[in-house]
Amino acid sequence: VHGDRYKRILIDNDKSGFYSEENVITVGLNKFKESNKKISFNNKKILFTLQLTPDFTDEENDAYIQKVENLIEINSRFLSSNNYEIIFKHHPRYSKHHCKDLNIKHQFARFNNDAPILDLFDEVSLHITFHSTSAFDAALTGIPTIFIDMHEPLSPDEMFYKQYNYPCRDCIVENYEDLKNILINLGDKDIFNNYSNDVLMWSEEFYSDFNEVVFEKFLMDKINNSKET
Repeated sequence: VHGDRYKRILIDNDKSGFYSEENVITVGLNKFKESNKKISFNNKKILFTLQLTPDFTDEENDAYIQKVENLIEINSRFLSSNNYEIIFKHHPRYSKHHCKDLNIKHQFARFNNDAPILDLFDEVSLHITFHSTSAFDAALTGIPTIFIDMHEPLSPDEMFYKQYNYPCRDCIVENYEDLKNILINLGDKDIFNNYSNDVLMWSEEFYSDFNEVVFEKFLMDKINNSKET
């Protein structure tokens, strides 16, 4: 596995008793970018990773679109007057032939589906999603994620808060007005820096540096065992 937290989750949640300290090995991961924060202040640029996919029914996608459009519209005056910029990025499985699209015309909002997500994380200081695992990518660069918990099939509570213990527990939108309050809170320099450090430390529990010695030992044990059999 990539990190010790994954190891603990796997072992602790295995009711069969198959996984243990003996057969779950943390080998780490070649980091795709440095874990140092790229942006150490709140520049009011937000990446909103969308989750419209053909996997969901038309009704589920329609409800999702309505939630996002309402969230932006209700907070539009605050976002505009405080010079926020929101960059929307569709899920990799999004298909314009099978999914409707958002109808957002505000000047502070734009789409960027061409740039790799890691490049976009170099540009922004905040991240919004429903339950996308892009929250891990954001955390690796010290970017806090604001989770939206207003769409039942996409609730982040079970995965990110109960299972993964995401550190920023007050960064969750349960009604449309919550977004404004969260952004005001994160506008404080010290609060933003604390949250940024918290998510960076949290992410490192899941993605430790690649350990060549451990990986080599694992391979050699497998090769030797295959020779014996």
